[in-house]
Amino acid sequence: MSREVFEARYSDEWSRLERILHAPSTRRREKERASAGIRHSARLEPHDEAELPELYRRVCHQLALVRNRHYGTDLESRLNGLALEAHEVLYQSRALHPRDLARLLLVTFPRRVRQERALVLVATLLFVLPAVGMLLACTVSHDLVTTVVPPRVAAQIGEMYGPSGRQARPGSTDLAMFGFYVYNNVGIAFRTFASGLFFGVGAIFFLVYNGFFMGAFAAEIGRLGYETSFYSFVISHGAFELTAIALSGAAGLRLGFSILGPGNRTRATALRQEGRQALPIVGGAAVYLVIAALLEAFWSSSAVVPQSVKLAVGAALWIVVLLHLSLSGRRGDQARPDRARVRAA
Repeated sequence: MSREVFEARYSDEWSRLERILHAPSTRRREKERASAGIRHSARLEPHDEAELPELYRRVCHQLALVRNRHYGTDLESRLNGLALEAHEVLYQSRALHPRDLARLLLVTFPRRVRQERALVLVATLLFVLPAVGMLLACTVSHDLVTTVVPPRVAAQIGEMYGPSGRQARPGSTDLAMFGFYVYNNVGIAFRTFASGLFFGVGAIFFLVYNGFFMGAFAAEIGRLGYETSFYSFVISHGAFELTAIALSGAAGLRLGFSILGPGNRTRATALRQEGRQALPIVGGAAVYLVIAALLEAFWSSSAVVPQSVKLAVGAALWIVVLLHLSLSGRRGDQARPDRARVRAA
């Protein structure tokens, strides 16, 4: 293939890549963040962000062909420059700024949860209904408890959640327990999310299994008569922990549905795009889990705070979580339809 034919075949792709990298919106946003001392890759429009990785891969391949076929240093220089710019936009490291975390938690995260409210409802039902069903079943037949809860764990429930349950942590500091709770809870949430790659079946399994476990555990607590001490322990951190698990399941279902129904996209492209859309939910759920671990280690297990106070605070935290997911970042939700009407006009 001659150089002229090569350029004619691929020049439109190079022009498209140049337009994405040099778009006024991209340059303006990068300049604003640079002036604030924040290193970050350029913020692209959603359709450009989805297209850039494939264009970058192709221009790298074409650059290798130009070098191998000796098409000229001028063409090689142009493609090399494009590849470097695209690489910088895609992979440039960033210094996380507190404002970025605040925006994720207060705007992006709750907004994405509302946009995925159908999947959030499905994930919540997959979690709650098995829990309620297992609780009712175990009250009828106690033997069902050990089908989900390991016998060793079931035998220790009284020690862990009885009136003197804090004695079940001899030699453990609150800080050490905080680290354990973060590791354990994040692990459960990550497995629930990542297993959605198996056509959503993995996410469904973890939601249902954890629901069964929770229902059987609660049934054993009721049989022992430790409801007050148990629920006063779990209610505060449970507001964040249980919500985060359900949200991780919803994000996992999003991954599974992107593979099952990619539309006019390839499955790889659909998975990449939908995974990117699910990340704010996963990030917000991770923050929730850290908050849950803090509460569980330093508040829920406290022997000083009366159980009635824990129950009251826990109920208030459930309201806070629901209000956060329902109302936070609402201004952006309301502005979006207005812009759509302007475009339609």
